Amino acid sequence: HAESIMMRGPAASLALAILSATALGMVLMIWGGVFLWGESTPGRVVELHWQRRNDKPGCSPEIAYEVNGETHRFVSAVTTTPCGWAKGEPMTVYYRPSRPDDGYVFTFATTLPMWFFVVVGLGLAGMSLRAFLQRPGSNDEGSEPPDQPVVELADAPPDDVVGIVGTVEATGHRLTAPMSGRSCLAYEVEVRRPVFGEEGELIHRVSKAAPFLLREGSGAQAEVLAGTALAVTLDPDRRGDTEASPSKRLEQLLTEAGFDRLTARTTDNHYLWSEGVVLEGQEVVVHGCFRPEKVEGGYRAGAPRFVVEAPPEGQVVVSMQGG
Repeated sequence: HAESIMMRGPAASLALAILSATALGMVLMIWGGVFLWGESTPGRVVELHWQRRNDKPGCSPEIAYEVNGETHRFVSAVTTTPCGWAKGEPMTVYYRPSRPDDGYVFTFATTLPMWFFVVVGLGLAGMSLRAFLQRPGSNDEGSEPPDQPVVELADAPPDDVVGIVGTVEATGHRLTAPMSGRSCLAYEVEVRRPVFGEEGELIHRVSKAAPFLLREGSGAQAEVLAGTALAVTLDPDRRGDTEASPSKRLEQLLTEAGFDRLTARTTDNHYLWSEGVVLEGQEVVVHGCFRPEKVEGGYRAGAPRFVVEAPPEGQVVVSMQGG
């Protein structure tokens, strides 16, 4: 069971702020003539002023327009290479009523500096939203243990989800905890980006459990088989801070989760990580459906035995005793 949340909380707000600022910039750019200059009138390119830029010919247009019967002319400060204007080309000229001689035209070429900031803003917002959407998302809170009642195996109804307390025993392979390297039967790791005054922005969570046997104090047993849909929510007992101690293991964990190499690099990025594990012999609570299984012969004959199954459209949840 793994989740990655690239952006939440302040980061998501930053992306929305960038998008909002960019959208506002585009609106101001498009309608700038109306807001800033106030009036418009037809004009026409009357001359082309040629010059060379980077050994290539370019031109700036001289535009004539009329206000209140008086003709005004100005040369655009924009030079295009190759020449993007034509003599006699009609133009819309914007001017301020208080300064009718101060004309301006809005074209892609004349607003190119503004377009640059719009494109950069859209690019930043796009990258932020891509990072926000590229990973499976969830809320920023950790998985909470289910609210079902905790009972004894002998009292567990087979079709209802209940919690059973017991100690865990390995039935096959064990797992290696990603950060500490400990041999365990289950683990959960969370990675957060520090946020001032908060617990941090969750960017990745991964949990996993191996098949195991849950033994009650009465001797009754319940087995979690391989392939069972499992979720793990544990109390962390190991923590780390990459600012103080970069971690190759964390880099490997993030890389395997699909993060790019630069994002996963702990020497350049500040992350906080925590890890919780279930060790053999440890007491846990398992929530699921417990179905009785008949045992014929052998040393387990006569011992109450159950198989743990996930509820429809749900998971078996392993959590710490008391959590």
